[in-house]
Amino acid sequence: KAVLHMITPGITFFIIHATKPSPELGSITSDSLGRFADYHTWMNEEMRTFLQDEGIHLIGWRALKNIMP
Repeated sequence: KAVLHMITPGITFFIIHATKPSPELGSITSDSLGRFADYHTWMNEEMRTFLQDEGIHLIGWRALKNIMP
């Protein structure tokens, strides 16, 4: 959360690979536990409340594509 406090108005782009654990994921990456940790973090209600309180809006690829020049 400390880094998210430094986000300024505008578009900030970063990628996370959040996913639930599965046998398939374990067979394609050695970082399946890290990806599950990302999922757990971003799906957490406390994080959602924090983002809302900070005025941070999460968008997906399609929305990003539509606003890029």
